[in-house]
Amino acid sequence: MATRMTLSQSRAFLPEPSEPSVPWDQWHNAFANYLLAIGGESYSNDRKKAILLHCLGLEGQRIYHTLPEDSTGRNPYSKATNALKEHFMPYINPVSERKKFRRRSQNPGESIDAYLASLRDLAKPYVKKKCSVIKLLIVLLQPKFKNF
Repeated sequence: MATRMTLSQSRAFLPEPSEPSVPWDQWHNAFANYLLAIGGESYSNDRKKAILLHCLGLEGQRIYHTLPEDSTGRNPYSKATNALKEHFMPYINPVSERKKFRRRSQNPGESIDAYLASLRDLAKPYVKKKCSVIKLLIVLLQPKFKNF
């Protein structure tokens, strides 16, 4: 007899009025994994949207219902995720982000793996796809060495 495994969403994105405790893109990636784990790829788009809204929490739902309607022909789940992304993703100032990247140095006692992971995270606005560490360093540090 097969046993059925149940998974619970770890925490709501925005259960009460405050700043989200986790950035939207990280929370949405965790939600996508959760949806996949519960077999959500076979669900209708309306059901996926309902699960998304449920996992947002009460304040997240309240905010979602205040967002402008998307009149495009996309499916309800895509409309909801795009509207939430536009609302919760912060504006990224490329100049200040580049400055943060260039100023980031390895902390005492920090492993090289942790340092490189931090650099990758800081480089996300510039690198759209996964790349090797060498490629990342060439792309982001090249302007730094032009003056030598």
